[in-house]
Amino acid sequence: MKPRMQYRSRRVHGILFEPDHASMIVRNKPGRHYLIHGDDTRLITGFDTPLDAPDTMGYGIYHEADRPNTMWIRDRTGLRRIQGTPATPLERDAPWNHVATRIPNHPIPSPYA
Repeated sequence: MKPRMQYRSRRVHGILFEPDHASMIVRNKPGRHYLIHGDDTRLITGFDTPLDAPDTMGYGIYHEADRPNTMWIRDRTGLRRIQGTPATPLERDAPWNHVATRIPNHPIPSPYA
């Protein structure tokens, strides 16, 4: 029987990761991806090399417990730190599509995968 995936706090490689329910990834019409985290918006420029994540770690956006502005995404490739630069989304780039949604046991289609 396959273990159930859960979107909850996990310790991986000595780092405590917590689910980040307030963040989301959106894509604009030109195809650029943005991470929206409260009042902070970042243009996603890429991802670090993936870390192996436990099979039971649910797909979604996480942050480090001791550094809440360090964002990670758990997807099919593993656990990857999100690289980005401060940005301001523009209305002219609408429509905006919500890319990363927290759906239990559903792979997140992340950019640059």
